[in-house]
Amino acid sequence: MKARKLFTVIMICCLFLSTLTFNSNKVLAEEIENTKVKYTPLEVSNSYSKVMVEDLETGEVEYIESVLEEGEFVHYVFNSEGEEKYKVEAVGNEIQLNGEVIATKTSEITEKLKMDTVKPTEYSTQAIKWEYTTTSSGNSSWKYAQATLIAAVIATLLGVPAGYSIVLTIATTFAGLELTTVYWKKSHYIDANRTYSTCKLASNTSFYKYSNYTGFIKSTGLVENSIDPCNQPY
Repeated sequence: MKARKLFTVIMICCLFLSTLTFNSNKVLAEEIENTKVKYTPLEVSNSYSKVMVEDLETGEVEYIESVLEEGEFVHYVFNSEGEEKYKVEAVGNEIQLNGEVIATKTSEITEKLKMDTVKPTEYSTQAIKWEYTTTSSGNSSWKYAQATLIAAVIATLLGVPAGYSIVLTIATTFAGLELTTVYWKKSHYIDANRTYSTCKLASNTSFYKYSNYTGFIKSTGLVENSIDPCNQPY
């Protein structure tokens, strides 16, 4: 039951920065904390990150390592002795925790939107014109109410390293939330001026309390993927 609570909380976090367009050049978050947890990014790049997570109530320390594997980020959680506890990854339309499904994408919707509906903010280093493609929707439940897994799931949903500032900022806001399930819609975008050698991707995820997608909680704002699928060796 703790896990379901955790996952629900995590999905809601992603909504915290409703007006931001996140760019990979803003990867490094500074130390972020509230009364319950402190996130300290130790190393962050477009393809890797390591974050120290300290439970301020118990003093327990864990680490999240985000590693790029075959074009997707996989997030490993280690205890203070370096032993692996969890593996969080996207598998098809699911997010899995140690092989157990904790989030699913339930449908794919195509909506007619203008290409300039979502505009860059101070988190974007260049004025990219984004073209809307599709919207996916799904839900998740908390498996473990742990700060490390909250950040790992958010990072998996957004497709970025857990050390990114948007992930840690959102994850910090979820401490204390009492939700068991969260529902989400994720709108997908692609660079309207893409070429054969570059096709940057982005998304905007909104979270809701109820299965009919009412009870709006928050949106992430536009989050630019750190990996350009048209400009990678795999």
